[in-house]
Parts: sequence; structure tokens; C-alpha cells
Amino acid sequence: MDLLFKKYASPFVLLDEYISWGRFCEFIDEFIKEENESRKYEYWLHKVWDKSFDEFSRSIEPKQEVKKEDLETTISNSRNMMMNFKPTK
Repeated sequence: MDLLFKKYASPFVLLDEYISWGRFCEFIDEFIKEENESRKYEYWLHKVWDKSFDEFSRSIEPKQEVKKEDLETTISNSRNMMMNFKPTK
């Protein structure tokens, strides 16, 4: 909530509207993305001198490569768990 009060004087009305529109999660996702971008920029501005902001941004993005074998194993394990799942009453 502190982040919302930092940006908006009274965020309760805003949050109520987003909830009534059914777009609360979308608002929160966008708000967090903007906050992360702002923090990344502040860090770059004060701590990084040898890279442009774009270079810095690309250098800290996680590089995820999913191998086909890993994906197949995960799907197989998930399927096995679901097949053995017995809900209790």
C-alpha cells in the first residue's frame, strides 16, 4: 500500500473502480512493472557508469532457455501426479 500512497493521494477510490471493472489484477501487474522499471532506472542512474540503460536492462534480464527434454519431463511428471491424485472428502 505504501507504493500506492507514494504515487496516488487516495488510492482507495482508484482500487475500488478497478475492482468493479474486473481489471484489478491488470492494474496491479502494470503498477508492479512500472515500479520495477523505475527502480531499475534509479539503480542504473546511480550505480552503473559503463553501460547505456538499454545495455544494462538487457544484461540483467533472465535468460531462460527451456530444453525440449526438460519440458517433456515436467509434463510427464505433472501428468503422473494428477493421475495419482485422489481428492479427500
